[in-house]
Amino acid sequence: MTTQDIATITKGNQLSEGKTKIIWQALNLPGMVVVESKDDITAGDGEKHDVIRDKAELSTTTTCNVFSLLKQCGLPVAFEKQLGPKEFLAPGLEMIHLEVVARRVATGSYLQRNPHVPNGTVFPQLVTEFYLKTHGCEFNGHKFPESTPGQSYDDPHMKIVGDEAWLYNAHIPLATQEPFLKLPLNEVFPQGNGKDVMARMTALNTHAFLVIEKAWKILGYDLLDWKIEFGWVNGEIYIGDVIDADSWRVMKDGQKLSKQAYRDNEGLTVMEKVLRRTAVLTGYFRIPEQTLVIWSGSPNDKTDVFEKAFESFAQGCPCVKMACVVNSAHKKTIQSTFALQNFEFGCKGLGASNPLPDPVIVTNVGMSNGLGPTCAANSMLPVISTVPDPVDANSSLRMPSEVPLMVVADPKLAVLAALKILAGRNPALYALLRLKQEEHAINAIPLP
Repeated sequence: MTTQDIATITKGNQLSEGKTKIIWQALNLPGMVVVESKDDITAGDGEKHDVIRDKAELSTTTTCNVFSLLKQCGLPVAFEKQLGPKEFLAPGLEMIHLEVVARRVATGSYLQRNPHVPNGTVFPQLVTEFYLKTHGCEFNGHKFPESTPGQSYDDPHMKIVGDEAWLYNAHIPLATQEPFLKLPLNEVFPQGNGKDVMARMTALNTHAFLVIEKAWKILGYDLLDWKIEFGWVNGEIYIGDVIDADSWRVMKDGQKLSKQAYRDNEGLTVMEKVLRRTAVLTGYFRIPEQTLVIWSGSPNDKTDVFEKAFESFAQGCPCVKMACVVNSAHKKTIQSTFALQNFEFGCKGLGASNPLPDPVIVTNVGMSNGLGPTCAANSMLPVISTVPDPVDANSSLRMPSEVPLMVVADPKLAVLAALKILAGRNPALYALLRLKQEEHAINAIPLP
């Protein structure tokens, strides 16, 4: 889609309107819609309602910042481009009637359903939860029990048991209740196999959460949990709707950057500041350009194992590349020094960009490792050396003062260690590496 195409987009018929946004048909763009935010803010399933100045613009900015990052990471996101202060262009979705939650920390309604879990418990493995989106305590003609104050049956917690979706009140301890309704899966998921759809949403939710978790962490904030929605586009599941301050709990030193400030009655002025700060901070979300440098001492030092490891661990990660260079610190000391300066400072001339941005160096030397110590002693870059032959191990292990050479004997693990260093400031790479750890992480509840 060209810039000219986007510049000529006009809104057609209104397709739907919710509490905080309006969906419009995008004229002359089949299958596309314009999502327009509103200044309204609500809580308690609409029981609490206010209007905040500029909320529409601020929420749209935040959503576009988040969606742009997720899309850059290769995730399927219903987002094309921001059109104006309050609008963005997106493919039209057939929404799945679920809210999908990811939790890194036990808080909020999770504690109501699980009162045995201490507030603030950290989950090394993300907890995924599903809530059926409902209104008026009914779904597809099924009437729910009558709600009581603070214990609404709308948006019930959902578990899959066999081929059924079991629904529970989301505000009552799960151990004290039986499901109030059991629905066949094909009624909740009229399109696709229900279990496959749940698995796909869980995988996308986890991947997306990890990206944004790291993006916030780089800025010094903690993403505690979030809720997102999904929909169908041409038979594929996409992340959709919006992701803004209404979607998550983000905190730093007790400061809330989420709608929790509104739920806690801290005032509209406080909530407006939250929205403004969130829009500004998410504008810093980015994926940096980075380089894994495999520096060999000789053409005889093969790099095949490094290249395969890089493809295995970092495949699909944008803006991270691997570069192989050859230079002997013993035989070409001056050339090696200049090369090291170029890696660290990008000194290719005035105004020139660094061809190998933000590098981590892994040295690959077959005999008598002088390259690793030289690089570690003369630059601020992280340097890791492998040990191809144990006979030469001391040349990598016994270092003089102020030569902080790291040693990882196995080339594959050296690549992984280097990528973990880069992932400390790269949300996309962090998510790819963390996904593997999430699979075997274990959640434990501390005993009093």
